[in-house]
Amino acid sequence: MWLHRLVQLCLLAGLSTVFVVSQGCAQRLLVEYPDDTPTRADGRVASTAGSPKTFASPDARAKAVAHANEQRATLLGQLKPPMATARRLTRGMITIDGKLDESAWQTAQVVTDFKNSKAVTPESETTRVRMAWDARYLYVAFECQDSDIVATITERDGELWREDCVEVFIDANGDGMSYVEYEVSPLGVFYDAALADYRPSIDWVKDLAHLDLQHSLECYTVRDSPMAVAVNGTLNDSSDTDSGYVVELAISWADLARGTNASRLPPRDGDLMGVGLYRINIRTKADPKTADYAAWSPTKSWFHVPFLFGRVLFID
Repeated sequence: MWLHRLVQLCLLAGLSTVFVVSQGCAQRLLVEYPDDTPTRADGRVASTAGSPKTFASPDARAKAVAHANEQRATLLGQLKPPMATARRLTRGMITIDGKLDESAWQTAQVVTDFKNSKAVTPESETTRVRMAWDARYLYVAFECQDSDIVATITERDGELWREDCVEVFIDANGDGMSYVEYEVSPLGVFYDAALADYRPSIDWVKDLAHLDLQHSLECYTVRDSPMAVAVNGTLNDSSDTDSGYVVELAISWADLARGTNASRLPPRDGDLMGVGLYRINIRTKADPKTADYAAWSPTKSWFHVPFLFGRVLFID
């Protein structure tokens, strides 16, 4: 019943195609977005900086910059960003269907060891991520163990981080200043945003008060980044035990270029990118007031710390 309602909501929201296939206890959902989704006319991302931080004097500003640089150096010394590899594929080797049964996925490096971002403690249920790429897409696949899957938000670009979801942040040119954010929920709901002019050496603050996050959301919409979700369990039903869910996402280099102003995409053999991989797990059965905010590369705060993103090496 909920799947039928979800299809209706997706169609009302402007999504072009929704495919649902039931296989035993697994529900598979694939959503394709239309090619004419709105975007800025010039295809570029404007600064998302709001009112710049002001200082009483040049000396006060210099002290703030020194403090930010010191804090950055301390965090980088304590939390060394991990590295993973993504191998180049021939076009057509991966089908976005949530199954992960292609040989390309079976041979890809598995990223594990997610930790709660703030406490840097092990997550309560396992997250596994694989990455690969070809001339058109960066492929990211999440496998999330989850005994009680929670996802009720149906709005495109809704506040998915309040429930179970996975998140991918990508700093395509590694400048620590501009990156895109993608989120997918077990309901197959999608969120995308582009953040620019994040300047950690000048005005890095934990709450990003200098950024206009609403503009970051409104100025950017993917055109060619399909995704699929496979749920093994029943959503929003704490009376039973779920197994988990899979998210399979193909992020087009064209969408990534529009969101970060990166000048050279797709990457070349040996290129590095900053990539943040995250998962929010509500853990309703354990305690409705607690949640895992798990990160491949913890930050000791929230996820928006681009200089602590993990590093992905692209190889042929």
